[in-house]
Amino acid sequence: MSRYFAVLLLLALPGIATAHTFQLSVVENSVCGTGDSVHNTGNGTAPYPDGSICVENGGLADTNVARLTNTGGDSASGNGTATLNNSFGIDAAVVADAFIFNSEYQELEVSYLLTFDIDTNGSDPWVLTLDHDVLGLLALHGDGTLSAVGTQDNGHAHVSTVVLSGDVSTSLLSDTAFNDNPSNNGKSSLAFSDGATGLVVASGTGDTTLNVSIDFTLDAFSNDGCSGFICSSASGGEDAAVLFGIDDASGLGDVDADEYGVWGRAVGPDGYNSLWKLSIAPVGCGNGLLDSGEECDDGNLLPNDGCSPTCQFEQCGDGVLQAGEECDDGNVLPNDGCSEFCVAEFCGDGILQTGLGEQCDDGNMFNFDGCSSTCQDEVVLVPSASTPALFVIATLLATLGLWPLLLRARRT
Repeated sequence: MSRYFAVLLLLALPGIATAHTFQLSVVENSVCGTGDSVHNTGNGTAPYPDGSICVENGGLADTNVARLTNTGGDSASGNGTATLNNSFGIDAAVVADAFIFNSEYQELEVSYLLTFDIDTNGSDPWVLTLDHDVLGLLALHGDGTLSAVGTQDNGHAHVSTVVLSGDVSTSLLSDTAFNDNPSNNGKSSLAFSDGATGLVVASGTGDTTLNVSIDFTLDAFSNDGCSGFICSSASGGEDAAVLFGIDDASGLGDVDADEYGVWGRAVGPDGYNSLWKLSIAPVGCGNGLLDSGEECDDGNLLPNDGCSPTCQFEQCGDGVLQAGEECDDGNVLPNDGCSEFCVAEFCGDGILQTGLGEQCDDGNMFNFDGCSSTCQDEVVLVPSASTPALFVIATLLATLGLWPLLLRARRT
């Protein structure tokens, strides 16, 4: 089965020729415990020695096991153009295997402190992004025979939210539990997964130390038998396990990778996987950091995206025509040909703009309706029985644009 891995990359951008160093140190603070009921570890919780097995062994039919391993703690340095790698990895699993009249519980509280020492020669800005995911299986396996009588009691498997805290704060996976009672030697399971990509989790300038805690819990409960009017001792219990990068926690085949296909889960990378990317950014507009004199910095030098190539906000009234604007005259004043919303103002738009010389604006460009096609007041003549000839002449003169002749005629 593939192992959990975490790779951290230090990518220096062109123009940075000085050396940088990047170092990861790991402290493991996990604990495990066993008991006879859910969340009861009264039989003792002890510091968990990394790479070893936490086990309560009452015989082959009564074994609780937790396993946890990690890799990492490397360091690297470079001249600003090399790709630097630091890796860290975790695999974990728990299994509980009860016998008749003897329930069993196994818990593993996983806890690591990661310390990242970043040396950027004292002044270079940096950005830390994170891709991470979790993948695993909550599994139950009946420990009885095909001929067993009675109903086996529910087993339980559980994984908590994976929490990152400290100088980086984020989480993955809702707290997930699985309860079931597959009959006799039946099997049932629940796969769990979650992920996030491209999270900007920290940024800064100059030499830095980051402390990040990774914490989550795996636990499994194997019930002690069956219920019903008649219960056969051959019914056994429910073997319960959480597979989180290790596929056979006990080494006894209680719940192992051979059963993945039965459960509809392909054997593949699982556990908690992460990819940390530390980029040294150039100083100035476009580096994704808000530097002195900048109103915004969206990590590029492209116009028309809300933040200009000079890292100033793009908005109506800045004098630059942007997507969605019909005009931009450098102000947010109405009545000057471009509205406060950067919409063109014109005769026929239904808004009276005296600053544009309009006497009226009836929302159209027609004549003979009281407001002309040039948004000037019109004198509308209404025909009558006594002046039919005058109305015809007036209409003809208006059509030809000869209103002055008409007005001169009226005065005489």
